[in-house]
Amino acid sequence: MPCKPDRVWSIEGQHEIVFKQVWAAYLKSFGYDLDDLSYHDIESGKNFVSGKAKNALPKVSSTSALGNAPKFSERTQKTFDANQGKANFWEGTYDVKAKAPSKEVYSHLAKFKPAELHQAFFSTLRNDSPDNALLRFVRARKFKTNQIIDMAAKCLEWKVKEYPVDKWVMDGDLEIYESKKHPEIIKAFEMEKAYFRGVDKNNGPIVVIRVKKHFGSDCPEKDFERFICLIIEWVRIALKDYELGNDGANILFDMKDFSLKNADLAAVKFLAKAFEANYPESLSAIWIHKAPWIFNAVWKIIKGWLDPVVASKVHFTKTADDLAKFADKKYIPKDLGGLDDYAPKYIVPTQENAGRKPKDAQFEELIQQRRELLFTFIETTLAWIRAKSAKESTELMDLKIQLGAELAKNYLKLDPYVRTRGVFDRDGQIGTPSI
Repeated sequence: MPCKPDRVWSIEGQHEIVFKQVWAAYLKSFGYDLDDLSYHDIESGKNFVSGKAKNALPKVSSTSALGNAPKFSERTQKTFDANQGKANFWEGTYDVKAKAPSKEVYSHLAKFKPAELHQAFFSTLRNDSPDNALLRFVRARKFKTNQIIDMAAKCLEWKVKEYPVDKWVMDGDLEIYESKKHPEIIKAFEMEKAYFRGVDKNNGPIVVIRVKKHFGSDCPEKDFERFICLIIEWVRIALKDYELGNDGANILFDMKDFSLKNADLAAVKFLAKAFEANYPESLSAIWIHKAPWIFNAVWKIIKGWLDPVVASKVHFTKTADDLAKFADKKYIPKDLGGLDDYAPKYIVPTQENAGRKPKDAQFEELIQQRRELLFTFIETTLAWIRAKSAKESTELMDLKIQLGAELAKNYLKLDPYVRTRGVFDRDGQIGTPSI
């Protein structure tokens, strides 16, 4: 597949300098050893050099990069643990009492709690690259350093204080089903309002939303927002960042038989905000298919909420041939003129088909391996920030790419222990994720 620009394997020049500034502002605010750089130094960017990108998806080595990477320091380990406190990424929980050991915090992070941001960032990593996760914000804010830092901080704080999506995705729909606390969410799944099926021509996943099945009165607003977040997070796991470079998903809104009773503006507004602020650069395209004329008035309202970047990804389609410009007809639903006769069916979650794998010695080994990889990744990032030549910066970036891949592989091995199987796992649409 073509290599997309400004990913960890394709970023260079001034864009890489900005990326270093962002990492440096955060790591120094967390308390990691960047004592030789002041925040003024970081803002100026004059001390940073860029390397040479390969502009190709990496060949992930079967040999660990740990032996070639900088050895992590005791300070790095202690700083990481201080920021994390009692937070557990495998439970999706945070420790709001933890404090970063930093002497001072970057001005644009002064209104946030660095330890909470630290926890939220490292908890959100799954089978992806830490660098590419941060680069989503870098691209979304057009390489404007302070705007990037602000945006990422607000998103991370959102996960700690407003929408605990990491806990939601670890619990999946099994906890909801067993607790019987949110029957409306289960009803939304049972109605198959949304399902994941197939890919576009760039191998990006497709989520089909059958709008005629949704009525805003069916589900309390906050519950439906949890439903939306779960779907986004599950599809994130299906992305194959390293393998295919497909770091964006698509939404096909099936508007057939739409009526104004199906127009849930609150849900649409939440979704628009999610892709603009909390899941930036995660959307490849939105296809609004067979929208009737009565949707025109609704669209005028919705368009006003959309970030221009998100709005540019919206396409109105009428026929299967229109959709075929974006995805092969074998992935277009048969009732929309395509060839896919797949009929989604909600498989009720049980401990047998959705429960976590019991923690054992291998789990403990994987957790310890993850700690070592995270400490080494951070130490390598500190060295990359300080690099004095293009050659050194390039070599350290290559190490970061490999360490990121090892972290992704580590997560995939941990996944059965830490995350209940969701709807898209049980119906076979996610399959076995890879990198």
